[in-house]
Amino acid sequence: MSEITFLLKTLRLRLINIEYENLTNVELTNEIERIYVEETGQQLPGDIKILNSSDSIDLADDESGYNGTAISLTNENGLNEVYLISQGTTDAIDWEYNLTGIFAGKSIAQAESTSIFLDEAIRKFSPEKEPTVIGLSHSLAHNNNSIAQLTNGGFNNIYSVNGAPPSFYQLYDSDIDFRFAVNEKFGINVGDPSSIYSLPPNEVKGFAEDYYKEKGANIHSDISFDDPLFGVSGIRGFIQVGTTEFIDTNPEYGGIRELFKDVPDDVFESFQELSIVYAETFNKSGRDKAIEELTGINAKYLDNGKIDKKALLDITEIGTFFDMLKDVDRKIDPLLERVKIVTTHSKSIGDSLLKANYITPAKRDLLISELDNLQSSLENVREIYTDLLHKSPEYNAIVPAYGAAGFYIGETLNDVFNLVTEVNAIIDSANKLGEEFGDLGDTIVESHGIAEMLKALSSDNRSYVTNGHSIELVLAGNSNGQPINVNISAALKIYEQGQSIVEEKTRLLNRLDEAIEEEIFEAYRIERLRTLQRISQIETNPQGEMTMLHEKVYAPRNSAKIISIEVHESTPPLQNVDFTETYFYLHQHIQDTHDFLHRFRKSIEDFFDKDEKIATMFKTVAR
Repeated sequence: MSEITFLLKTLRLRLINIEYENLTNVELTNEIERIYVEETGQQLPGDIKILNSSDSIDLADDESGYNGTAISLTNENGLNEVYLISQGTTDAIDWEYNLTGIFAGKSIAQAESTSIFLDEAIRKFSPEKEPTVIGLSHSLAHNNNSIAQLTNGGFNNIYSVNGAPPSFYQLYDSDIDFRFAVNEKFGINVGDPSSIYSLPPNEVKGFAEDYYKEKGANIHSDISFDDPLFGVSGIRGFIQVGTTEFIDTNPEYGGIRELFKDVPDDVFESFQELSIVYAETFNKSGRDKAIEELTGINAKYLDNGKIDKKALLDITEIGTFFDMLKDVDRKIDPLLERVKIVTTHSKSIGDSLLKANYITPAKRDLLISELDNLQSSLENVREIYTDLLHKSPEYNAIVPAYGAAGFYIGETLNDVFNLVTEVNAIIDSANKLGEEFGDLGDTIVESHGIAEMLKALSSDNRSYVTNGHSIELVLAGNSNGQPINVNISAALKIYEQGQSIVEEKTRLLNRLDEAIEEEIFEAYRIERLRTLQRISQIETNPQGEMTMLHEKVYAPRNSAKIISIEVHESTPPLQNVDFTETYFYLHQHIQDTHDFLHRFRKSIEDFFDKDEKIATMFKTVAR
């Protein structure tokens, strides 16, 4: 296969990034053409067609949360490429999928939607000839594209950056052939698929990577050592297929993998067990039921994952409230045990952050202290729940002095107040952690992004800056020994938008000229001609005006005649209709803008070497 059009790495990364910008098809087409010429110095060698997943017929009823854009690139010389840019995590639905699908391994719904959308795009763009199909992805989108390839195929190549790797738990849950192979290899009973979670994860990982080696050979990943997804990619379940190039995008830090390599597997196993419980119920019954299954808190008291205070204060449902406490009592201990596994490793987590240069010793001590406070508050919450439970009607059914409900109202309220205090303490600790480690979170998140990867790929004279969601190219030059950086993306946008403004103003000025000619001068000529024609009619046929005579002059019937009519006509010229000065002023304003854009373009072209092909860039966006 010949090289694809969007092979250049920086070009691919910028194309992946524009999927997050939510552009219209026209805007997306212009952006692709501009990015291509910025990165290559050449005009895009084909015509673009676009299909967005939001316009997909086959995904009209899709509820997986998948988003993506299919781009067709063709020309008369046989170029026929389809690029599928799947979108990474952007909203709550995606984060839910990250938990239930990727981490718990209980869904590949978005990957299935990826395959459906890809099939539709190929049918739409190239029904008669098989195109070269390229997947582009970042973050969650890599999981979608790669699992779609491993289970259904369809891509000639996939290129990803800082991707969420596929999980063998996901593949075991969805790929029947792989499931049979794992069952046979590890002796899993067909009737007990959940037993895969008890197998040695490293052994299953090795088996899965070997099983998918051929199918995943065309998956290519660029990964930052500082990307948080790379940090967790070594934990149970995740596999690496295809080729991978690692890049140190933030040399100031020791790499995010340092944070996790010393954390015992049982920490991740605990999180995964919680995720599985949540995922299985969520997939069947939704978020509130999933929280109930995990914590025991009745879904009746939940509203989209939050406590419904009105329902909680409904005294007519006091029996339901205490039934809930019994359910919480059964589930809170296993939940706390899993949380404790994490909090008891607070020192190793803090030491790892310190070792990787992410935090100072003082902040490490603060982290350990606040995690200990969280654990203490959680244990207190458990004791309060126990006390509340023992004040329920079931325990106090024969104590009428305390009311028909049979529980100690005063002590119960005191427990509730204590519960609020402990919950506030948990919130305070969480807020303090957020305040103290917010910058750390920002640093880690930035390392997951595309902009930092592009920064690492910058050269001495080419770099990148962010502008909102957009990533822009900056070229470096030198003037009289002084370095000067020019945001060439912004310059091209200014030039292109300026050209559009000149075009629009010219069009409006021409319309004004046409309107003046039509509504004033032409209307005057037409009305004058109509008047002269009427005069001529009257003068050549005076007898035709007898009716008017009878209407205006009294005379005996047939006694009056019109012998002739002579009209003395004098039509004054139009007054105050000379727009020459106004038209000249408007035209000069447009010309000044045009001249400014020309000088602006020429100054940048002259500033840089010809090797940068700046002239080609401006020519491409010129109108």
